Amino acid sequence: VEVSGNAPMINVTDATVGTVIENKQILELPLNGRNWLDLVALVHHPVALETGLELRAWRALDGLCPPHTIFASNTSSLSIGDMAASTGRPDRFIGLHFFNPVPIMKLVEVVRAVTTSQQTFDRAWRFAESLGKIPIAAKDNSGFVVNLLLVPYLLDAIRALERGVGSIADIDRGMQLGCGHPMGPFTLLDFVGLDTTSHKCSVVTEMAEGMKMMGEYDSKEAAEKAMAEMEECKS
Repeated sequence: VEVSGNAPMINVTDATVGTVIENKQILELPLNGRNWLDLVALVHHPVALETGLELRAWRALDGLCPPHTIFASNTSSLSIGDMAASTGRPDRFIGLHFFNPVPIMKLVEVVRAVTTSQQTFDRAWRFAESLGKIPIAAKDNSGFVVNLLLVPYLLDAIRALERGVGSIADIDRGMQLGCGHPMGPFTLLDFVGLDTTSHKCSVVTEMAEGMKMMGEYDSKEAAEKAMAEMEECKS
């Protein structure tokens, strides 16, 4: 939570937001005789990749924060537009996707939904820069920029191992030395977590199905090929 003026930065954890949903008094804390929520300029919420939990959290916060507060989700794959629509401030809702480990990784994806205002986008961009991060603009599509490219890459590494193309060590070493990656795909999978990667894959697949129906692929053949590859992660 970013508080305007000279007030301190306050972090709202998943546990706190979970408590907010059950007991809205948790955030009604005094700050120099005022409710500090009245001063909140931006709420940034990291949460597990569960649409239902994310929507519940934003609805709860929407009823607590003043109208000027910007909401920013740290989701890596969920639809920013869907979350924005669950609140009464779709123009003040944006994605701010930080990468793990946050103290080391410089990148932040600033994800703009169709309802996000230019003022909100600019404010979120400056906020990321104020933390010493390097922001990039991303469309609210499946996987944004990084996961749109990363998830198929990780799945292809697993398929290569299954086909006996190379060992885990050789595939990792090949991508490090051949492509200049700081770590190979299997080392990265260990950092990200197989459960998280599987869930991201499901989310990207579902959003890709929506993209296909909306005609966002260049051709029917390209859409069907992309969907066939993404369907493999469900098995």
